[in-house]
Amino acid sequence: MSELVIEHPIPLIENLLKAGKGDEGRLLYLRKALKNGKVIYESDKNYLYSMQKEYSEILFTENTSEKQSQNISVPKKLSKEIKNKSTKTQRKTSQTKETFDSFEFELETIKGSLQDLKTKESKIKDNLEFLSMNREILTQTTIDRSNSFGSFSNLPKTTPSDLFELIKNTPTMEKTKIGIKKHDVMAYVSAGLFSLWFVGYSNLIDLGVFQGLSLGFSAGAAVSAGLFYRK
Repeated sequence: MSELVIEHPIPLIENLLKAGKGDEGRLLYLRKALKNGKVIYESDKNYLYSMQKEYSEILFTENTSEKQSQNISVPKKLSKEIKNKSTKTQRKTSQTKETFDSFEFELETIKGSLQDLKTKESKIKDNLEFLSMNREILTQTTIDRSNSFGSFSNLPKTTPSDLFELIKNTPTMEKTKIGIKKHDVMAYVSAGLFSLWFVGYSNLIDLGVFQGLSLGFSAGAAVSAGLFYRK
């Protein structure tokens, strides 16, 4: 029978004592004997050999359990990281959606403002065209009067009191003959109403419901002036 060989018997005995394995009294005795250089019996060698095998199995089991525990903890850790990343992704998605909704709202607001500006621009163009038409009518009326009565520079200067006396002392038929023509009156009325409308449009005075009426009457008077002039 070959002799049993136990490598590092003293560290083995100390590990067994720490682990609480084996006969503590016998292990203490064997440790002391080995430290003193004594030769132990064959039965003691068999005992240490059997304890060595048992301790090795214990270490193997503990290592296996530790590895299994590590293998289990890794998926748990990965699962936790995946969950955290998923939560962060959901937050970013929510923030992105909120930003997009805010951008759409601002875009719609800008579109509405642009549409309002286009509407106001169209109204201003219409008013300018109407103003230009009235100016042309008034200019033509002034030219016609100048051609009919001669140059304004040749007219005698008349004070308001002289004009009042002239109207007072002139018979009705004569007043009609030398009076202002109908198309002139309508032209003046149109100009006056348009001036009134423009003052209201410029927010210098508040005409209320008469704002639109003054513009309509001005247009009607301008058309009437043109019709009377043709007659």
